[in-house]
Amino acid sequence: MGVWYRKITWTACKRGRTGVHVGYPAFRNWNPVCSNWLFSIVTENEMKKYVWTSMAVALLLPGILAAQPRRDYPPRGGRGPDISRVVADCEQRTNQFRVSLRAALDRSAINGTRREDQLNVDAERLERSMNRVREAWNREHDPGRTRSFVNDAIAAGQDINRTMVRRRLNPDVQRQWDAVRNELNRLAEAFELPRIRW
Repeated sequence: MGVWYRKITWTACKRGRTGVHVGYPAFRNWNPVCSNWLFSIVTENEMKKYVWTSMAVALLLPGILAAQPRRDYPPRGGRGPDISRVVADCEQRTNQFRVSLRAALDRSAINGTRREDQLNVDAERLERSMNRVREAWNREHDPGRTRSFVNDAIAAGQDINRTMVRRRLNPDVQRQWDAVRNELNRLAEAFELPRIRW
């Protein structure tokens, strides 16, 4: 009798969940029992569902995040693409200037002097520094890790500028150097460095 009672009560619960009125006369006396059983069954099932869902999310989330394409992480203000353009422009101007400078020095009054040698060394140092800036930025996209190379490029540019101010070369090289200085100013601003004192 106990088994039959439990079986009928469970049937009433199932039929009540599918839309059959649980208060149907045949099962009216078992409504409280049915209600308690149904509440316990739903609670247990819901808990199992939440536990399995949480475990699935915990296992899958790291893989999903790792599969996301790496994005540039720019400095404050979201200026990553702008910095890439500034670095490329500055490096291009620097390379053009070095080629023109070497040709101009061969035809200048300081040709064959120690001042010419030092200016060539400084120009090469600027070019190498800009190469490191580009490589560091393309590799890390981290302003903090690239900033030291930017400082090296600025220091080389300041040394070149002192010579260019004292020894005026041909107008074409002077214009190119003015363009390099402008690009170095943009570079310092992009990496949030102090204004360059020329």
